[in-house]
Amino acid sequence: MKAKAYMTRLHYILEILSFVVLAICFILGAIGMGVLPDQVPSHYDFQGNVDGYSSPAVIFLMPAIMLVTNLIISLMLHLMPMSAWNMPFDVNPKFAVPVYRDMIMMMVLLELECSVYTLAFTIIFWNQWGDMFLPSTGIFVVILFATIIWLCVKASAHNRGRR
Repeated sequence: MKAKAYMTRLHYILEILSFVVLAICFILGAIGMGVLPDQVPSHYDFQGNVDGYSSPAVIFLMPAIMLVTNLIISLMLHLMPMSAWNMPFDVNPKFAVPVYRDMIMMMVLLELECSVYTLAFTIIFWNQWGDMFLPSTGIFVVILFATIIWLCVKASAHNRGRR
């Protein structure tokens, strides 16, 4: 059975929101192309000092990568049968609905978190706040791992019949 059978309205809203946030990143990039100078800082060392320059077109790189990532996740959600998903445990058919809903929530939250990070990254790039790249990336990674752990633990509890 495909994930669509287990998706709720909230799942769809979060998934659509992730693509809206990415669209905002592309809009900011298009505006930035007309506003930013011909050469912009594009790489920073760990102290936030500039150590590389590029065309302002590089502002589209992160949104493009995340768009591909989100599209792959969406394709998995909508086309791949749930039985093909690599779950951290064998799903008890008796509790499949809450377990699969937890896993779908994890995937749509990961899409949204990646999109929000991309928006932050785009804003940081635009403003040339080089010292903000490392802390924002650290926060992003912590949030990603927290989401994965939280929803895997929750799905595992649901799989054992606990709420």
